Amino acid sequence: MIEFKFDMVQTMAIAAALLFVGNYIKQKVCVIKRYYIPAPVVSGIIASLIILFGRQTGLFSVTFDVTLQSLFMNAFFTTVGFMASLKLLSQGGLGVVVMLFAATLLLTLQNIIGCSLASVFDLDPKFGLITGSVSLTGGHGTVGAFGKTIEDLGVVGAQTAGFAAATYGLIVGCLIGGPIGKLLLKRNKVKVHNDKAADEVINAEPTKDVVSTDTRPDPFSGTNLINATVCIAISMGLGSLVAPYVKAHTLWLMKDGLMLPSYLGPMLIAALIRNITDFAKRPIPMEAIDSLG
Repeated sequence: MIEFKFDMVQTMAIAAALLFVGNYIKQKVCVIKRYYIPAPVVSGIIASLIILFGRQTGLFSVTFDVTLQSLFMNAFFTTVGFMASLKLLSQGGLGVVVMLFAATLLLTLQNIIGCSLASVFDLDPKFGLITGSVSLTGGHGTVGAFGKTIEDLGVVGAQTAGFAAATYGLIVGCLIGGPIGKLLLKRNKVKVHNDKAADEVINAEPTKDVVSTDTRPDPFSGTNLINATVCIAISMGLGSLVAPYVKAHTLWLMKDGLMLPSYLGPMLIAALIRNITDFAKRPIPMEAIDSLG
């Protein structure tokens, strides 16, 4: 068997190349574009199938360096935290409350079903937990935070199973959510941004007769991108102190203290910064932060 090992830089380059491949396929395959299947999911499925083929046939194996995985994952969830605006949520009214209740109910059912099925197959109930809400709701970041802890409690292979469940949930969620989202948009007659029309405008040849009258500041200017990067970095730095602090000050509550996923601290700090700036009416460059996320 040929073994391919990629270092940190090579892994990042391959991930970037796969993202371009996913975007290209999404633009060319109408079904994928029509049902809003994300490009990273498309490229991820392709990469997974290639790696699976190599291992199952014994022809080759692939090992990636995951040094940057935690950093990029924390950065991503930090950008998610910047979206948590109480001002915007208050405009959602009853719908936000209903969504919160539905999400909480789903999370509870995931744990109940997971632990129950684990018992049916004579497995440790904690195995059902790592393949329940930890992976299906929390995703890869939460699995990375709790997987090793559950393995230390005697559940062999818990982290691997959690990553597999999170990947499966991500892919199936997109495959199911895309068509359903498309159906809801069509049923409720919701208009979406026309990417093709926008691309034609962007790629059009400039003429002397066309004069731009748009005086609004560019949200993706160099200054905004730098400010967005600084906001993300500060939130990640301050947020990294949250989980250790909570764990150290909850030892009275449980033996090892309350454990929080590493990304939760940066996410909370980002949400705090967002709401403070909203209250002070000094908006941060959200368009740039969103693009970086």
